[in-house]
Amino acid sequence: MTILLIEDNPADVEMIREMLSEIKGLPFDMVCADRLLSAKPHIQEGGIDVILLDLGLPDSQGLQTLTQLKVLSGDVPVVVLTMLDNEETGLKALKEGAQDYLVKGQINGPLIARSMRYAIERGRNENELKRQRDSLEILVLNKETMLREIHHRVKNNLQLITGLLDMACMNSSDEAANGILTDIMLKIQTMAQIHNRLYESKQFGKINITEQCRDQVTALSTIFSEGKEIICNITPEDVFLTVDQALPCALVINEILSNAYKYAFKGRKSRTIDLSIVQENNRLRITIWDNGVGLPDNFDIGQSKSLGITLIKTIVQHQLKGSIRFGSRQGTKISMEFPVMGTGT
Repeated sequence: MTILLIEDNPADVEMIREMLSEIKGLPFDMVCADRLLSAKPHIQEGGIDVILLDLGLPDSQGLQTLTQLKVLSGDVPVVVLTMLDNEETGLKALKEGAQDYLVKGQINGPLIARSMRYAIERGRNENELKRQRDSLEILVLNKETMLREIHHRVKNNLQLITGLLDMACMNSSDEAANGILTDIMLKIQTMAQIHNRLYESKQFGKINITEQCRDQVTALSTIFSEGKEIICNITPEDVFLTVDQALPCALVINEILSNAYKYAFKGRKSRTIDLSIVQENNRLRITIWDNGVGLPDNFDIGQSKSLGITLIKTIVQHQLKGSIRFGSRQGTKISMEFPVMGTGT
C-alpha cells in the first residue's frame, strides 16, 4: 500500500508513521508532503493508493484544501485528518468527496489502517459504479441515435410513398379514386410527421400532440380549403404522448378533421373548428367541434357502416383503450377520452 501523507506538522507525520509501523502484516510505503504544491509531483507520478490529508496547510485551509486536492488526485481515495474540535468539518468533507475522516488525538494504528482500507475499497466500488454508469449512458446514447436514424429513414420512406400517391392523383381524372388516394396520403403523411417528431425530439420517445395537431391542420387546410378560409382554434396547452399513443391518436384526429374539412361546411359562410386538448388526472380528453351542418338526423354511431367511423371507433376503443362520443348541436362535436400511459408534460 502506497500512502501519500499531506501534513505540515513533523510531529504528526512521525506519530502516524510509527502507529502504522507497529501493525503486523501491513506493508506500506509512505511519501510525505507538507503542502499541496509539494504533493503535486507525487500525485502526477502515480501509484498512490490512498491520501491522508490535513486540511490546514501553509498554502490552503479548510475544505478548499480538499477541493483543490480532488482536482489534482482524481479518483485516488482521500481520508481527511481533522482537529479534535473540528469534527464537523470532517462530516462536511465526506459530502465533498472524502471517503472517510479521522480526528487527531483519537487515532491509533489499527484505526488508521482500517480507515484507509475502507477508503480504498469504497473508492474502488465508486469507480466501478461510475464506469458501469458511463457504459450504460453510452449504450443508451447509441441506442437513441440508432432509433432516431430508424425514425428518420421511416419518415423518408413514408414521404416517398406520399409523393408517389400525389403523382398518381395528378395523373388521374377519376375524382372518386383521387379522393381515396388523398385520404391514404393524409394518413401516411400523419405517420411521417410522428416519425419526424421522434427524430427531432429533445424528449426522445415523447410526442407533443398539440404541435402535431397544428401541423395536421396546416396540411388539411392546404388540400381542402379551396380558397375558402376555415378557422381552426387549437388549445394552447402542450400535451405529450408516447409514440404508442401519439400515432393512433393522430390518425383519429386526422380522420375527424378530414371529414370536417370535406363535409361540414357545405353552403356555410362561417367556417370554424375548435380543437381542445386537456389532460387531467392522467386522462386525456380531445374535443373537436365544428360549426358546420352537423350529423344526419338518423345518424347512429352504433349502426354506422362508414369506414371512417369504424376506423375511429376501432382505434379509440381498442388501441387507446378509451371512449368516444358524437354530438350534433350547432355543428358536430366529437369527444374522445383515454388514459395517458408512461409519460408526462
